[in-house]
Amino acid sequence: MRRWRLTDPKLIIAGTVLGGALGGFVPAAGEILQPLGELYIAALSICIVPLIVTALVSGTGTMLRNPALRRTFPRFAIVYVTTLLVPCSVALAIGYLLAPGADLSADAVARLGQQIASAPSTSGAGGAQAQGLGGFLLAAIPSNIFQALSSRNFVAIVVFSILLGVGLGLIKAPAADDTIRIAGALFAAFSKIFEWILAPLALGLFCLMAGIAASVDIAMFLTLVGFIIAFYCAAIAVFAIYTTILLVFRRVDGVGALSELRRPLLISFLANNPIIALRPTIASLVEKLKAEGEVANTVLPFGIIASQHGQIINIILLTMFLANLYGISLSVEQILTLGIGGMIGGTAVVGGGATLAPVMAPILGSVGVPGDMAIVVLATTEQIIGPMISLLTVYAASTLVLLGHGGPAALPPRVLRANASGGLHSPIRWTKKNSEKRHLDRIGRLSRMIVGGLL
Repeated sequence: MRRWRLTDPKLIIAGTVLGGALGGFVPAAGEILQPLGELYIAALSICIVPLIVTALVSGTGTMLRNPALRRTFPRFAIVYVTTLLVPCSVALAIGYLLAPGADLSADAVARLGQQIASAPSTSGAGGAQAQGLGGFLLAAIPSNIFQALSSRNFVAIVVFSILLGVGLGLIKAPAADDTIRIAGALFAAFSKIFEWILAPLALGLFCLMAGIAASVDIAMFLTLVGFIIAFYCAAIAVFAIYTTILLVFRRVDGVGALSELRRPLLISFLANNPIIALRPTIASLVEKLKAEGEVANTVLPFGIIASQHGQIINIILLTMFLANLYGISLSVEQILTLGIGGMIGGTAVVGGGATLAPVMAPILGSVGVPGDMAIVVLATTEQIIGPMISLLTVYAASTLVLLGHGGPAALPPRVLRANASGGLHSPIRWTKKNSEKRHLDRIGRLSRMIVGGLL
């Protein structure tokens, strides 16, 4: 008989739906349960920073100390830059075809104006406009790593962890191997703790969704429904494009194999946090989709931070929504500027909702769109589009892992069998052994040909 667990996808969906129904019909109960849901999400976040640091340090160091894996770095760079064009192009196309914001009624515009009057000041966003891209890049370089860790500056943490892993991978010192192994052991330990905390996921999401449903502004939601529909059309289109690419390039063995990502995708969607799904995604990629352990440990944390393709869609469509709202027609040059700004801003942002206002300010200013209403739209739509942004982030990062290196087409059958039974780092060991065996076989065949020719 099957043993039911609170992390079972069916129970997770049931808990989320029931929690949303309770908060919608009994708002008072939702408000009571909301602190419990937020407490659970905070508990899930305990291991997030340690998981990112240890995964990047151990993964990057191991890849660079393995000659076979070191050669995959240029390919990852090409795949990463190329895939950024997908959400950018789709968002621009959907924004042009659906034109969200162009058909808002006078009452809807007046309702948005009332929200602007009660919204927080956007002066901070204006300051970010002067800061621009240079400030963005400056914030990614941690002058004080301990301050970056305490403030949860994920971009700076990722940069530091990658640099540390690169340093350990390139130095010629026996202690470097021990340090990398210690980082790998710590990653395994934090993963185990995370699995313990993840156990009551259905109950945690029940409480969280009850609180969210109790606080949703239905009137504002109906006002922005055109923007929300455009966003989901673009997000689904990007999801379908990535799925097609993975199937065409045979990085997964059919749709059935790709469905192994359903659990981490569901977790990221329901928790509205892609980083929380980090460990389950790594496990699915390595154990089910046969990606290299070190590759997944290195590329996935980086991808979750820097492959936020849902945010690219959000930034571009929101800018086009506001331009339509104000009756501004964007020129070809402004659209190109919006596309480049959306790719840069969407890949480096951390957080969602109103916290995106500083990121949006320089982009809106560059295309001549007023930004006063941006913070209202961001804050209102966060709970509606945020889950899809999180899901698309995890899927884009997984696509980066599978296209760059890994998947059934990339490994011999013997490696796949060994990986299925050996854990995260078994593919490296078996790949090297099989590679040596193939070289010996070639040398043997060549020797027999030479001897046969002489005789």
